[in-house]
This record gives sequence, structure tokens and C-alpha cells, in this order.
Amino acid sequence: MNHIGLDYYETKKHGTDSLPFAVYLSKIPEKLSSYPMHWHEEMEIIYVESGRCRITIDGEKFTARAQDLILISPGMIHAIDQVEDHAAVYYNVIFHPGMIMAKEEKDVLSVRYLAPLLRGEKIFTTRIPLDLPSEKEIKDLVERFMTYRGREQEESLVFLVKSTLLELFYHLRGHLKESESKPVSLQQIRKMKELTSWLHETLTEDITLKDAADFCGYSISYFTKFFRNYTGSSFVSYRNLIRLEKAKRLLETGEHSGLEVSGMCGFENYSYFIRAFRKQYDITPKQYQLHGDKDVL
Repeated sequence: MNHIGLDYYETKKHGTDSLPFAVYLSKIPEKLSSYPMHWHEEMEIIYVESGRCRITIDGEKFTARAQDLILISPGMIHAIDQVEDHAAVYYNVIFHPGMIMAKEEKDVLSVRYLAPLLRGEKIFTTRIPLDLPSEKEIKDLVERFMTYRGREQEESLVFLVKSTLLELFYHLRGHLKESESKPVSLQQIRKMKELTSWLHETLTEDITLKDAADFCGYSISYFTKFFRNYTGSSFVSYRNLIRLEKAKRLLETGEHSGLEVSGMCGFENYSYFIRAFRKQYDITPKQYQLHGDKDVL
């Protein structure tokens, strides 16, 4: 079963140890109208096949449309939301740049491009419209990734993935630039990462808005604006969604009952947990545990 990534992707494995690469097909809205803020060390490529959606990357929001390619550099906080009543179908290609890095100190690809990318010194242009004739080569390569979906367990696929990535990086080299993030922005991004981690560690505790504001060293009014800017939702809604997503993962294992999962995720009232889960995913916890939901990433 697939699920959205709400916390650090270090806890979610993409592909295999020998091939840290995966392709997902996503739809919005499906059971969710948004995929909340998260970040990971891998690079992520989003290709919008149809429709439109709103994407937030490091606090900046924009609308992505059909045939748009979105490049999310390692370490960037990002989220995807529905735009009004529009739907969107898109692919997520997630991989760790280290898989194509050479160990040689003089390797040009690693020294000039990949290492600075992983350190945050360089970032990719966020949005590239692939309906432009000049971007045909990039579009062809991205569409090639789509054919790899579901084949991540094939040992020999590593040859195709690495060769395609190398060719893609060649065509994307002009879209890689020096990071111009302002110190304040970097501080806020770091703060959001720390807060996200802390919220997962305190899942069962009664954390209030004031507690979260104090954790960040902000006043409640500033924290409220800061949090909504980065997540697009209120603190209470976001924390509740984190709990529901954790519950969803625990239900997938089949090792715990719905009542046990409810308590493990900080829901003191089991009836409320059932109502909240059904409202969010349009399915009860018991139904989800029995049948799952393979369409949700």
C-alpha cells in the first residue's frame, strides 16, 4: 500500500538498497485534497500529466499545469494542494543523487553538480514547461521514467535508470543555479524541519498551539502566520492529519486493532478517531485495514 510522506523520507524507503529510485502515480483530489509539508534528502521530479495543482516549495506557492515539470532539489520543504475544484494527475519520480555520484575526487559530475546539489549550494529551477519545443529532450526522458514504474525490484533496471538520469542531468544542466536563499528564509526552513520532526516525536502528547510557538521561539500570532504560510493549514488541522497518516501506516501493518492504533496516535476518543479517519479518507479504519487503498500515494 502506498501513502503520502508527511515526515522525513529517511523513514520511508523508495526502491531498493541497490536502486534508491521509485516512480509513483498520484491523483489529487483522491482521498486527500492536499499532501502536507514534508522534506527529504532525495531529489523529486513531479510531472503533471493533466489538470492543475498548487505546489509550495520553501514557502513559495505557484500553480502547476499539464506538461509542467517540477524539480524539487534535496532538502526543500514542499507540499501539493488542490486548486479550487480542479483535479490533477501527476507522476512523482524520487531518487537519491548519490546513486550516480562517482567516488573519484576529480569526477566533474560529482564535484560541480551533484555534491553542491546535496549540500544545498545549488538548486534546480523549480518549474519547466515541457510543452516548449526547446524542452523536447527533457520531456522524452521524463516520459521514459514513467515506463519504469512498478519495475523497481528488477535488478537490471539499474542500468536504464542510471543512464536515463545521466542523460537527464545533461539536459538539465542549464537549469541548475547557485542557491540564492536569504539567511532568514534558511532559518525558517530549518525551523520548519525541526518542528516537523518534533511533532512526530510527540504524536501522543497534548501539544497546544502555544507549545508549538514556544518550541520555535515565536509569539502565537507570528507562529500562526508562519505555520499557515508553510503548510497552507492551521496547526490543529496539520497535527491531526499527521496523526491520521500515522494511523494509516499502522493499520497497513495489520499488527494492531483500530482501538490500539487510535491510542498509539494520540486519539483519546475512539469514536472521534473513526469519524476523523472516515472524513479524511472516505473509508473507516476497519475497512482500510481490510481492503487498503492502492490508489493513494
